[in-house]
Amino acid sequence: MQLDARFAIDKKTRITITVPEKYDKETHYYEPGDTIHAFDVSPVRLISTNICLDLYREHIRETITMLHATTYAVLTHDNTLPAYISPGTVGKELEKCTNNISADSNTIYQALVWGHCVPINTLLYSINRAIYIEIAPAYRWLFTQASPKERYIYHPIEVYLRTYKPHIFKRLSHDTVEQWHTTCCNILQSL
Repeated sequence: MQLDARFAIDKKTRITITVPEKYDKETHYYEPGDTIHAFDVSPVRLISTNICLDLYREHIRETITMLHATTYAVLTHDNTLPAYISPGTVGKELEKCTNNISADSNTIYQALVWGHCVPINTLLYSINRAIYIEIAPAYRWLFTQASPKERYIYHPIEVYLRTYKPHIFKRLSHDTVEQWHTTCCNILQSL
């Protein structure tokens, strides 16, 4: 691996960001090289004992910059979300904004680390000085109609909102997020 960054959530759960060796990697705009490049594609995965999810897949500079900006925000602000939002429901509120059910989208989108490449939203936010990570399913049929094959699994947004449950919802220590931020800084400096 040219890059194998690990961001621990707890003892059994982590987020990994990788860039494979030259012959296995994908690069935007350039031929894959022997060294890491800002436009190398970097898969992001959540790995735990009972779950493995692809969270994002974009070039390394964008991937790390988004995590860097969000970790900086939660480390420097006691509250990154409005007071009416409860921890563990931010993904639900994000889907309300995306589906025009709620109007307070600016502050909600600031919690989004990654989200558009796969139907999973990764959110990092602080409420009353406590920092949380929430990894949740996104509503699949926002921009597309359900295909004939999906007719048995399709459900309207109202059902999604009523049954919302994140894949992962954890409180993170300040030290953990500071380590994440430092790792992001080091990776960005190396690009």
